[in-house]
Amino acid sequence: MPRTPTRKRAKVKPTYHGIKASVVIAIDPGKQSGYAIFGTGGKLLKYGVINDHQEVSPFAGYDSGLALIESQYMGKNAYSAFTIVERQTEFTIRARDAGFQVVKVSPKTWQTAIGIPPFGGYKRPMIKAMARQFAETVTGEPIGHNMQDAADAICIGETFNRKWRVEIV
Repeated sequence: MPRTPTRKRAKVKPTYHGIKASVVIAIDPGKQSGYAIFGTGGKLLKYGVINDHQEVSPFAGYDSGLALIESQYMGKNAYSAFTIVERQTEFTIRARDAGFQVVKVSPKTWQTAIGIPPFGGYKRPMIKAMARQFAETVTGEPIGHNMQDAADAICIGETFNRKWRVEIV
């Protein structure tokens, strides 16, 4: 029996209509939280890590923008889950207080976008190494193990720049 060719559907990029941001800040929340700040044209301006005892906010100095906060899957124990939820909430409140619109980004969304298969069976260390390697292509410089959370934030922000169109003014 002959097969009927199927018509390919055009890929449509989802857009966040109406978002005009002066800056996009990506956050990988945790005990040590990574952040990446993107400006006009999706250019990476700054990245780093914030430890849980620091009172530093990546939103300081900006009066509006878009905050991308990773909505992580919960860890292996209750303490990890509590810490992650606490940090997600803290960054969400700080972002909204600074006038930012908040978008939660699934780890599988950004991992798939940078080439990590969603069900590839990769262990956490391999996923982290792949994210760091991708982030190094964005920054053009090596990213050490102590900046792994910043590398994840860079991946989150870069995924958003590639997958969705946001007008950065």
